[in-house]
Amino acid sequence: MQNFSCEEFTGLLRSSFAGRKIIYKDVTDTTMDDAKLGGLQGDPQGTIYISEIQNKARGTKDHKWVALNRGNLYLSMVIHLPPPIPHKSNVQTYLERYDLEVVGALALICTLHEMSIPGACLKWPNDVWVKGHKIAGFLAEHGGPLPGSKEDKHLFVLGMGINVNSDMRRNPDLIGIATSIRCENGGVVTSREKVLAEVCNKMEFYLSLSHKDLFREASKFLLFKAEQKVRVQPVLGGKMFSATVEELQEDWCIIVRDTNGQQVRCYSHDHSLRPMPSSAIYVYSGRMADSWKARLILNSLKSVVDTSQFFVDALNDEKLAEGVWQKDAVLMVIGELNPKESKTVENFAPIQKFTASGGSVFLIKSKTEQIFPNIVLPAQPLERSGPLSEVYFSDKYFTALTTGSALTFNPDAESEVIGQYNSHDSGSPSAVLVKVGAGKCAVLGFNIEITYNDVDTVSNLTEIDKISDSLSKTIVTRDDYLNYVISFLIKQ
Repeated sequence: MQNFSCEEFTGLLRSSFAGRKIIYKDVTDTTMDDAKLGGLQGDPQGTIYISEIQNKARGTKDHKWVALNRGNLYLSMVIHLPPPIPHKSNVQTYLERYDLEVVGALALICTLHEMSIPGACLKWPNDVWVKGHKIAGFLAEHGGPLPGSKEDKHLFVLGMGINVNSDMRRNPDLIGIATSIRCENGGVVTSREKVLAEVCNKMEFYLSLSHKDLFREASKFLLFKAEQKVRVQPVLGGKMFSATVEELQEDWCIIVRDTNGQQVRCYSHDHSLRPMPSSAIYVYSGRMADSWKARLILNSLKSVVDTSQFFVDALNDEKLAEGVWQKDAVLMVIGELNPKESKTVENFAPIQKFTASGGSVFLIKSKTEQIFPNIVLPAQPLERSGPLSEVYFSDKYFTALTTGSALTFNPDAESEVIGQYNSHDSGSPSAVLVKVGAGKCAVLGFNIEITYNDVDTVSNLTEIDKISDSLSKTIVTRDDYLNYVISFLIKQ
């Protein structure tokens, strides 16, 4: 990944002050401290301090912020504002701080919408999320009075961490938590210079708004809506509780109602909120499952489905038999089964009941007759010349690992082919959609869960680096295919 080009960035600016001075470092401890020092020494408003890597980056509430991935944007901007007024909820917190964080978030959200990422929204109070995953965070800090200011201006520093080109979905520490512009934009490498320039261009508009108008703009893009179910975690300890959102007030306080009907005023310095999905996707992880592959499937789903709408979890044999999971389940996913344990379908009777009542099932390298005794989808080993195959769907394709017993199918007239090996028009079916009772079942013939991060643990593979490189080039299209198959089974 090439280093950030200040010259290219400056050429894309239309702003009057935001980003007009930019100071680049390859590595620093934290740009927040760099910008605070520079601001107090006379840097003009809008000065940016940017680095490829920050070794001691920090987020809200002094949480550690991972800023070690080259290809993202890690920066801080000098802002001049009138003296802040202490927030009524906390004398150490200022309304101006919240406003600044919202300014940065709105500028990025509008930029992402223009890049055809319409799902970008404001996760109260200072993060930008896409489909339940964090794509950016903003942090404003007060730096005190500006020395020699004739207008009694104060220094604020706005920090930004924007995931642009890193594959955050495969980061083992951020699985199911983070995403990036590249992950949400079909795998296309994005110009960091253009993203930051657009954010700077838009920031000046939002900085010019009154607090009331800024609040009105932010309300258009909020993740949390009235009557939405959330989980609330007190920051300074205390038990997490379930609640329902009532409203966001102009001082950036969210009022929620707990299960006892009591109102709770939530500020970001004392409460953290998360969506509480009402629907669940379960991955079978019982004794008949290949435990390693079941874990990879779970990680894949947590990374690509909208986790603000769907709860994704593993389901063992005991919970499967109890059947309580069927109350909120919309999809059951079953990976490759252990052949020594999969001689009977009796243990899958709850899943048969689930589909009989309209539930959907996604089988990955498992045959229909292993789960459903009365449904046989003819399948045979895929003929291949190497460990990799191209999988085509819609107008896209990606590279998949098809070692071992990868399958292709002979669907009947009532089945629908939803993927083909090695050709758009004449390839062998790689995935088929069949009716099961009142529900649906998608059957996939290869281990889509194995990515470039996992090939070194696959037996009997040679040229690991070459295979890993091939898989990495189309990994985001592979993610799109997962969502494509799931779209036939549930509404997202």
